[in-house]
Amino acid sequence: MTPLLGMIFLFFLAYIGSFLYQRYNLASGWVKVFLFSGSLNLVIGYMIGPHFFGLLSGEIIGKLNVLVGLVLGWAGFLIGLQAKVSELKRFQSTYYLYSGFNFFLTFIGIISVIFFMDFILKLSLDLPVIILSGILGTVSSPILVGLLKEKLNLRGPFIHLLQFSVALDNMVGVIFFGLTMLFVNQFLYQDIHIFSMILGSFLFSIFMSWLFYKISIKIDNLHQIFLVLVGFLLVIVGVALNLNQSVLLISFLFGVVLTNLPVDTRKLYQSIDSAEKPLYYLMMIFIGAIIGKIVFEYLLIILILVILRIVIKYLAGNLARFPFQSTRIHGSRIGLPKIGMGGIALAMALDFHLSSQNEFSQFLLFIVSAMAITNVIISTGVFRTFRSE
Repeated sequence: MTPLLGMIFLFFLAYIGSFLYQRYNLASGWVKVFLFSGSLNLVIGYMIGPHFFGLLSGEIIGKLNVLVGLVLGWAGFLIGLQAKVSELKRFQSTYYLYSGFNFFLTFIGIISVIFFMDFILKLSLDLPVIILSGILGTVSSPILVGLLKEKLNLRGPFIHLLQFSVALDNMVGVIFFGLTMLFVNQFLYQDIHIFSMILGSFLFSIFMSWLFYKISIKIDNLHQIFLVLVGFLLVIVGVALNLNQSVLLISFLFGVVLTNLPVDTRKLYQSIDSAEKPLYYLMMIFIGAIIGKIVFEYLLIILILVILRIVIKYLAGNLARFPFQSTRIHGSRIGLPKIGMGGIALAMALDFHLSSQNEFSQFLLFIVSAMAITNVIISTGVFRTFRSE
């Protein structure tokens, strides 16, 4: 299979997955979570990859790195669009305090587990890599929160706080993840000061956002706006890949700056809405194809990591609520809906792999993928505990 045929095949699978989800919006909780999370696409990606049926060889996957980067850039851009200052000001200060405290407690708990595992297994991981892995375990998936809102019709401060907290987790996570990646890859920058790289990334994102804004105000056709946006993301992704920087971070900054310019966000969202789900499924298929052979000896370790992460998420969610009276809702259960681990953690692991391209990054991608699928299964049990109320 040639790279072109491989790309067409992947897009076909992604759109089929998107169609199935929209056409068969099944009522069964576990089926809906499995489809919506993209876990099925992750499994399909592994099956068509070089370690199973071999429809996509490692050589073809390597030649599609820019396309993989484009999918990552899309994910970072969408997260950045959520950071509109005028919208963020509408939320209570307690939302920020609770979410920030929750993120901090979770990160400390996760990173403590990683330090312990590093010591026991004698992995000899560098500090930036440990911090990066801790961020992967700290971010949350919005799938379980969305399922609780949609299927159980949960409304009010409880669900609003959870939605805000998950979104803030991901925004803060992308920022710290991208900055940590700079320190992980600092040996590649030779004489360039790392803070110059940070400043350069920020200024580049501002310039690209301003340029897109100037072009978009002269365009009324939604399809044309979409094509221009894809072109800009390709440039941003190309720069990030060539400089071994985080594609997620640079595209996130592009989205943040753009959404705070006087741009017609309604028109922008309309132009990208139909592509969001297929591109997410495409990312999951890519990840499945990229991960190495399944190492069954590590499955017990993965299960332990999943359980410890859930315990840490649960405890952090409850400890963080005590200082703030307004968050004392649903008692001790407020920590449960944030146990989800999915797209954003996998995107970060993929971002790290594109930058590093080594055995550890591939191993980390396998660990996060296995944890994400296991977490989907456990999340359905959490959903049922809320449904039984």
